[in-house]
Amino acid sequence: MIEFKFPESLDVPMFYSIDDVARLTQLAPRTVRRAINDGELVACQLRRQFRIPADALCAWAAASVVTPRPAIERPGAGPSRLTTTTSRSTTGRLRPLMDAR
Repeated sequence: MIEFKFPESLDVPMFYSIDDVARLTQLAPRTVRRAINDGELVACQLRRQFRIPADALCAWAAASVVTPRPAIERPGAGPSRLTTTTSRSTTGRLRPLMDAR
C-alpha cells in the first residue's frame, strides 16, 4: 500500500474544508461530500461545518490507488481493426459511415 505523507518542513494545515479538498483533488465538492457520506473519507463535523484531517485525506488518496491489470493475451488473436459500418440513407441505399484501417 502506498503511504502519502506531507513533509514536516512545509506549513500544511491540519484540517481542510470540503472546498479545499475539492480544489486539491480536482473533484467537485458534491463528490467530496458523497465520499464523506459513503464512509470513504473521514471528516469531522464542527458545528455545521465539515473538516477533513490532512491524514485522512492522505489515507483516502492511498486507498484509491489503482494498479493496472496485466493485459490478457488470447491465442490467435491479432490486433483488432475497425470494420466498415454502413447506414441507410434517406433514399434507401447503403452508405459508408466510417472506413478505418
